[in-house]
Amino acid sequence: MKKLSIIAFAALLVVAFTAPTYAIEHVFGGYWRTRFYSQGDFSGQTDDVNRSALETDPETGLLVGTSGNIDTSRVDTRTRLYYTAKFSDNFKFVNKFEMDAVWGEDPTGGGYGDIGADGIKVEVKNSYIDWMMGPHDFRVGVQDFLLAKGFLFSDDAAGAKLIFNVAEGIYLPLIWVRFFEGGSGEFYSNFTGSWRDNNDGDVDALIFYPSIYLGKNMKLYPHVAFLYSDQIQRYPRTAGLISDELAQVDVEARVWSVGVEWDHSLGAFNYGLTGIWEFGDLSTELYGDDVTVDVKGWLVSATAGFDLGMADVHGEFTYASGDDTPEDSDFDAFLNLPGASYYWSEIMGYGMFDNQVSNGSPADQISNIWFANVGAGFKPMDKLKLKADLWYAELVEEDAAGETELGFEVDLRATYMLVDGLNLDLVGAYLFAGDATGTEDPWEVGAQLSLSF
Repeated sequence: MKKLSIIAFAALLVVAFTAPTYAIEHVFGGYWRTRFYSQGDFSGQTDDVNRSALETDPETGLLVGTSGNIDTSRVDTRTRLYYTAKFSDNFKFVNKFEMDAVWGEDPTGGGYGDIGADGIKVEVKNSYIDWMMGPHDFRVGVQDFLLAKGFLFSDDAAGAKLIFNVAEGIYLPLIWVRFFEGGSGEFYSNFTGSWRDNNDGDVDALIFYPSIYLGKNMKLYPHVAFLYSDQIQRYPRTAGLISDELAQVDVEARVWSVGVEWDHSLGAFNYGLTGIWEFGDLSTELYGDDVTVDVKGWLVSATAGFDLGMADVHGEFTYASGDDTPEDSDFDAFLNLPGASYYWSEIMGYGMFDNQVSNGSPADQISNIWFANVGAGFKPMDKLKLKADLWYAELVEEDAAGETELGFEVDLRATYMLVDGLNLDLVGAYLFAGDATGTEDPWEVGAQLSLSF
């Protein structure tokens, strides 16, 4: 598969450079970053606690296994290359490629940071056509999708968008996303004693996501989304939502999401409101009985900011429901399948160095949590910006140990433009751990060089 990706990438570049220049305009761009960072005590436990579960080999007397300590110091690089074949103002072929490397030989494989720098790891992020049909825009292929600021979806995926431009400032996108391809043919289930169709394992979403501009400084984004599948238990990323028992039978999913986003600025003041309500069910037949799990999640979020010129202040509050009684037939937690991604604080919410989060946090999959933020930025000169943020977070429902408090986090960042397009970011963060995080306070320091072109 890796060789096929390299061959496809090389073939595309050959076509790009050899196609008649009078027919196609070639547009190139990209992004590059290199990060240097250290993270400590993200497990929330002391080394003694982390090692307590290890067993001793009776023959050698040595401890067997790993301690669970997730401290790390790392340097990594990401490169993204963009190529668009522009056939006309109304028709384009858009491609984005990504290459990641951890400095030094990566034990997980791939990358190009080892000695010889000959690792193979090219990822296709986007590959789609963009066709303007009069005032309307049609995009089909692997592309980026955004829904509800990322609380529901913010990622690349395979699908299609048809955006109707019905009037000035009113855009009506119809979106289809394919989450999982079930396959073809049939398979026999010993559990049910019946044949089942692989094709029923497809997982899809249909989305209606209007953009309505009610003036220069006022925007409204309502949405209606429908997730459906006849065998959602076959989707590997539903682990935790589907019990081991239900995974043996066909589980039909019919889940709706209805929400609205409101963004408004009044001079130097700006604010945003987001509300999402989920409903629907997962249903099946088990041991001759009908089994239904009702989905009843919800989320609210509010942001506000005030721009003072050289300085600004900002804040945020977000609440996402949790499942109060896991044993009942209701799933009350805010549901977000993979693709949902909302970054918030540096340690609990991924932030700039997004390889791990502190123990107990849902990371960017916002569910069963509430958090609040207040922060300020200061720009003492054109090339320098300083930023400080305070975060507090708790789980909505208790974890397995009966705890809810994740803690109080302090984030500091300085951004300096070295030359046009090249920025240096310095980050420091410290989490005063709550009981749901652990007994040790996680910390993080790092730097990032980034270049856009």
